[in-house]
Amino acid sequence: HQTSLYKALVQREAKRYFSSSVYVTNTIIGPILAVALCVALIFVDVNTLLPELPVDININAALPFVFSAVLCMMNPSACSVSLEGKQWWIAMSLPLSAKDIINGKLLFSLCLLALFYVVSEIVVMATQSFDIMERIWFVLVPALSVVFSCVFGVFVNLKLPKLQWEAEVEVVKQSASSMVGGLGGLLVLIIFAFASVVIPQGLSLIFNACACVLLCVAAFFMYR
Repeated sequence: HQTSLYKALVQREAKRYFSSSVYVTNTIIGPILAVALCVALIFVDVNTLLPELPVDININAALPFVFSAVLCMMNPSACSVSLEGKQWWIAMSLPLSAKDIINGKLLFSLCLLALFYVVSEIVVMATQSFDIMERIWFVLVPALSVVFSCVFGVFVNLKLPKLQWEAEVEVVKQSASSMVGGLGGLLVLIIFAFASVVIPQGLSLIFNACACVLLCVAAFFMYR
């Protein structure tokens, strides 16, 4: 059986991912919660949950960042290198460049999160009465956040690898790369969500555009 290089690498990562219950259960929670959040928006008006505030805020401006933060929480790329463990030399001995192997890990994480992203977007676009700009941001911000968080996770894991371990739980739950790489993107997006609420509504368009540019630039330089 013959297939393309990156398809084979992604399939290799998928087999590695689904063969570890610890890996799956600790990285799939965020995407599942993201879908649940979009379904909950059908039945709950988030504006009614807020207490009376002295200033008028548009909570819809923060929804793309909140959704992105949940979707990207504990992304699988943050410990994908470390899980190779003592077998990392086998991957390095393949007639491939290290970049190809790392790209395979990155592509699998992107494909996994993209599945939940697409389902969530279909639910939101079919059920919510957002205006055109709110719809654009709800599509664009999460998409760029997924790319940023996956690249950030691999970047951190390469800087903080843990290849000497006895049980997978040491990598998935206790390693520095899983904490920094898995929660770093979440923290950045929560900051963006808070800022999108407190800034004047007239500046929300500029803020969202700047946030998207920052995510793109950061992902580009980390990937380089």
